[in-house]
Amino acid sequence: MGIQPKFPSVLEGDTDLPFSAENSGLADWIRERKLALLRSRSTIAGQIGIFASMAVAILTGLVCLLAIGLFQISIRSDESDLIAERALAASKLNTGIAQSRYHASRFAVTGDEESIEAAFKALEDSAAILDKTVSSSVSESTSEERIEWLRAQVFAFEPELRALRGSVAAYGPNENAATLAAAIDLSGTLLANQVGEIEAELSAVSRASREDLSTLKFWTALAAI
Repeated sequence: MGIQPKFPSVLEGDTDLPFSAENSGLADWIRERKLALLRSRSTIAGQIGIFASMAVAILTGLVCLLAIGLFQISIRSDESDLIAERALAASKLNTGIAQSRYHASRFAVTGDEESIEAAFKALEDSAAILDKTVSSSVSESTSEERIEWLRAQVFAFEPELRALRGSVAAYGPNENAATLAAAIDLSGTLLANQVGEIEAELSAVSRASREDLSTLKFWTALAAI
């Protein structure tokens, strides 16, 4: 009697391995898990890429805003300084007009040549200060128009001084010279009032400009943080 095999031979009958269905299901499950893991990694990598791109875009935008803010601060600062300088020039012009009027009146009475020279010098010095603010590389139209107008008034003031000098030179201190000096004083008073208005206007614009500049600096600093 031969010995019967305890387990069926793989060469006889059904050639499938034991638990073949279970093994097939396990392989499918492992394959699906691998695919799911790959998809998950791909999705995470994509999300990281999106977040990185967004971060770069945000940083680039902030850098651009900061650069624009700093550029605007530079421009506004230069304009504010120029307006303040022109307001000061207007103030000095008022002082120059007052000195010129004083020396002209004195010249009409004394005939002292030094007095009329001092009257011209006071105007020339004031005009030079105005010229300096106009020749600036910074452009600010409103204050520039005011300064150009003031320069024209200074040049218009000089013929009156020359007329006074000519009268005294021809006839000495006389009634006509006194009349011319009075006219110069009146013209100087009117011009001084106009200069005072322009000075006040430029000072107000300068203050407003500095306030805007302070606000811009605050927001730029906030963006930098």
